[in-house]
Amino acid sequence: MSRLWSLVGVGLVLNFLGCAEEEQSAAVPYSAFESVDPESLGGGQSGTTIGEENEGSESGTAGQEGGSELDPDTSSGEGSETEDAAIGDAGQEDVTLAECSTVEDCDEAGVCEQVACIDGSCVASAVDGGPCEDTDFCTENKTCVQGVCTGTPVDCDDGNDCTDDSCVNGCLNEPIETPECSLSVEILSPERGQIIYGAPVVAVTGTVTSPVSPLSGVALNGELIQVDQNGSFTTSVDSRIGLNLLRLEAETEAGTQASHSISYGYGDGLHTQGTPNDVYRLVSASGFWLNDTVFDDGNADLDDLSSLARLVLENLDVASVIPVPLLAEGDGPGVAWCDWEVEVATSGAKSLSYDLENVSVIPINGGIRLSASLANFEAWVEAVADGFGCPDGKGWLYADSVELLVEAKASIDVNGDIGIETNTVVVSVSEVEVDIIEGFSSLFNWLVDWFEDDLTKLIETELATFIPEEIVPVIEGALTEVTTVDSDFILPALPGGIDLPMTISARLAGGKFTPDGVEFALSGGIGIVSSIPVDSPGSIARGTCGGGGAGLNPEVGPLPEGTGTLSTVSEGDCCTPTPGVPGCGKPECEDCLCLFDGFCCATAWDALCVSEIDDAGCVDACQCGADSGEGCCGAQSGTGCATNVDCETCVCAVDPFCCNNGWDDTCGGTAKLSCPSQCGCNSGSSMLQVFAAGSCQGECGDKSGDCWCDALCVQNGDCCADACQYCGYCPPEEVEEIVGDTSEFVFEKTDPIEVRLHEDLLNHILHSAWQGGYLHVDLGPEVFEEVISDLGASDMSMTVYPLMPPIVTTCTDDGELEVHVGSVLCDATFNFNNVDASFKLYADIQTEISIQIVDDSGPQVELGVVLKELEGYQVDVLATEGLGTIGELLVDAVLTDALVQLLVADVLNNLIATYPVPTVDLNTLVSTIPPGTLMTGDFYKVGWQAGHFSAGGFIFKVDE
Repeated sequence: MSRLWSLVGVGLVLNFLGCAEEEQSAAVPYSAFESVDPESLGGGQSGTTIGEENEGSESGTAGQEGGSELDPDTSSGEGSETEDAAIGDAGQEDVTLAECSTVEDCDEAGVCEQVACIDGSCVASAVDGGPCEDTDFCTENKTCVQGVCTGTPVDCDDGNDCTDDSCVNGCLNEPIETPECSLSVEILSPERGQIIYGAPVVAVTGTVTSPVSPLSGVALNGELIQVDQNGSFTTSVDSRIGLNLLRLEAETEAGTQASHSISYGYGDGLHTQGTPNDVYRLVSASGFWLNDTVFDDGNADLDDLSSLARLVLENLDVASVIPVPLLAEGDGPGVAWCDWEVEVATSGAKSLSYDLENVSVIPINGGIRLSASLANFEAWVEAVADGFGCPDGKGWLYADSVELLVEAKASIDVNGDIGIETNTVVVSVSEVEVDIIEGFSSLFNWLVDWFEDDLTKLIETELATFIPEEIVPVIEGALTEVTTVDSDFILPALPGGIDLPMTISARLAGGKFTPDGVEFALSGGIGIVSSIPVDSPGSIARGTCGGGGAGLNPEVGPLPEGTGTLSTVSEGDCCTPTPGVPGCGKPECEDCLCLFDGFCCATAWDALCVSEIDDAGCVDACQCGADSGEGCCGAQSGTGCATNVDCETCVCAVDPFCCNNGWDDTCGGTAKLSCPSQCGCNSGSSMLQVFAAGSCQGECGDKSGDCWCDALCVQNGDCCADACQYCGYCPPEEVEEIVGDTSEFVFEKTDPIEVRLHEDLLNHILHSAWQGGYLHVDLGPEVFEEVISDLGASDMSMTVYPLMPPIVTTCTDDGELEVHVGSVLCDATFNFNNVDASFKLYADIQTEISIQIVDDSGPQVELGVVLKELEGYQVDVLATEGLGTIGELLVDAVLTDALVQLLVADVLNNLIATYPVPTVDLNTLVSTIPPGTLMTGDFYKVGWQAGHFSAGGFIFKVDE
């Protein structure tokens, strides 16, 4: 093939490419040209680049040995000078190219030339004025001018101020890398670190701006979302208890990507943060179980209530209450002319004596029972007559034992203070013997009668005074010590942080006394002085995730407001207490109740028996119990309760609907729950279950927006009816899936002591630490050195500033315990490969943990937090400098190792180590016990159940 044909072939290729460029120019985004490499196309208008693209093709000039026909500097081989001249003179004269017979023997004409066969030679001449195409993609509207293809420059302006427009082998519209011209994504709401509560379906709004290229996709947490023409979007997510991560990602058709990550906290309700002088206590947020061995473990060690009672009973002095003489002459027994003066020796060698044995304090239904034996009881008795021939009788009275039995009921007043009231005292004497040493032995029967009757009454009288004055305060004090707490303690500083003074306050909220043991519910909280500018509404409530918020044990329920006592059972004829008399005179009632409590038929039908009628299921048999609901307690026509002004006033103060609209069944329920004494109603509560009055009940009044009927009360149905309307504490919306353990907490009751702490209380403590500035720290190199040294970094310092508190939760997919640390601002500087480096970012971390016994070698076990699997992690980078290619790996190591250890494990370990454990100083209860003798608890198992941290252990004595 002739050289002319080769040039024509190249021209055809260039013509095709020129047409393609002309069709696509300015109409297709830059990304559509990604298959074209501008560098491979070269920088000029020659055809060499195209030849290189088709290397090995017959028509590709770059594949020929002589080089390109369009570049004289690279030409070689025979005839090159003639060809150079021909090209250089194009437009001035014809050029002879080759021999021919006809024009068909000549190669095709090149751009802007025509070929003819003249006198046997192929002659090329310039064309002037016709359209043409060449390899210059940066010109258009091209025509031949004196043999040269000439056109006007292509307009590459795409009208976008965020592109740099140029032409290099075609239009290039390259993005300008400035903030205002970059792909931008932003989540506007919720705000970073915001605490949301009450409605789990949360609206997420934001903007996505792409000034350069159309969007190819936008996703929130991996799910595609729609963006309107203004770049705005609104979608929704289902929140879960704890930290919720949001990650917005966008990509353009040009391949650019951008993302924005934030986190927020969610709870079904909130608990207000308290101050040291006004601690906000979470209702029933903790509790403990004491089995019967805590009351009496069968030995004399000072580790149970019976041991304390024994120490007190040792001070019992029966002789002190016996008058001297017991019976004066003329006041005592007499026969005929004989009158005797009776005297019992209360001092000296023959004084009254006994051995105190079998002291026991045990729980019973609704209270406690104290028993003891005065064994080896003996008394020297002298009966002396003044008449002639009247015999005297002097000698010893013996008894195998004098049995003491005291029953007392427990109560909790409106302040959460426990009260124990003695209601039954029984003294019985067994195996009496008389040894008359001097005088007339016929006095035997009379002395025995006196001993069993009069002396028993004297001892009972003494106990009736001694027990309430001496023993009851000790038992009340011991129980109060562990159920009422007002204590200040110091949370030791984290590295680069501050010591944080905290105040803990706890009050008894409820209790259940049974023969197996006693269960207590406590309301408790933390107070601190806030030291950070972040305004937080409070700590989150776990809510419907499971366990009923800080929820009540279903066996431990509230009493009506204002009762403040355990026994609220209505009394009928058969229910009237008859202390000292067994039974109630109604056989069917006795048959029913005495199976429940045999004491009532064997010893005495006391107030405790009355209180047990409901719980034993004997209401019908005894024809007494809860009010029937008639009168002001039930629904009525009209408004108010005209027959009982006091009832009407009380009920309508709680629920105005009753006086403004109608007295319906709800009003009757309010009468029973809130105004039983004013309305003459009965709640049906009993001594078996008691809650401090007002724990959850009460009207909102002027506390709108900050109602003390908190979210947990609403959830459990215990709060005032208008709490939602006026206080904003409303039951949460339902979501499709509820995660976490949804069971109620129930003590196993297999250990001497068992305790529970609800997640809400733990989160309240963590919130308090955060609000007090405890987590805002300036960390030094020692915190990070071990983590970063192998990565070539050193000397790292970091300021840590969490926008929200850590959150403990088991409201997770697998129900495992996690700690969430969110919206933590980390500002770090360090040395990286001998270059100053830095990063500033927000971190969100979710990690699984466990609380375990880490050391059991000491007198008390040591609990600790162990980090387990990382469950969620994201960062939102604000700025970096000098990180290099390993920067992401370095940041991940710093956050997931050092920072998690500090903000999760170290914080919780400090709290566990310093949180005050209820401890009783026995010296404050019994003065004869040496000061510093402490009774406290130790635990040998820990776990997590229904939203509660739980532990089981035993009571022991510590001598400081």
